[in-house]
Amino acid sequence: EEKLFDNPIKGGALEMALQMANKAVGIIKSLDKNEIEKLEKKIPTVFVSYNFDEKNKDITKKFKDFISKFDVAISEGSEVNTISVSEKVKTKIDDADMVVAIMTKDEQDDKGIWFPAKWIIEESAYALANKNKEIIRLLEKGCDTNGRIFGDKEYILFDRENPTEALIKLAEVLNKKI
Repeated sequence: EEKLFDNPIKGGALEMALQMANKAVGIIKSLDKNEIEKLEKKIPTVFVSYNFDEKNKDITKKFKDFISKFDVAISEGSEVNTISVSEKVKTKIDDADMVVAIMTKDEQDDKGIWFPAKWIIEESAYALANKNKEIIRLLEKGCDTNGRIFGDKEYILFDRENPTEALIKLAEVLNKKI
């Protein structure tokens, strides 16, 4: 309405807003197809599944820091929420584009065989069964998943003390998937 421009303060602000909007439209119209696709590109979300045990803190941080170098948003189950942990995690997996499961030696059976924490197995199984999510498994040397739902799935083996080789392989996989 014309009356809006009568007030010098409001009118000036509105005029400036219109000029900025016109400039933005002009910039958008000048973009080529590739530039528009980059603007529309959704940043993928990676849900990182891991055992929160203190002994895993360093290796988990290395992997999460490495993943954060890629053009992704990281989601994890450690954020506090008012719903149940399982519902929170399921929602985060549902919303993620892929899952990275850091499978460390967390539980040992009576034969001395190490397995990942049950939560990690369950989160990965949920992602695979219910959502058919892309899952990248990072499996600590000496940790066994045979006989589990992932017994025949590929994984990246890592050495807790020297994960460099695993990080290189993870980079190759992430570059293909993102």
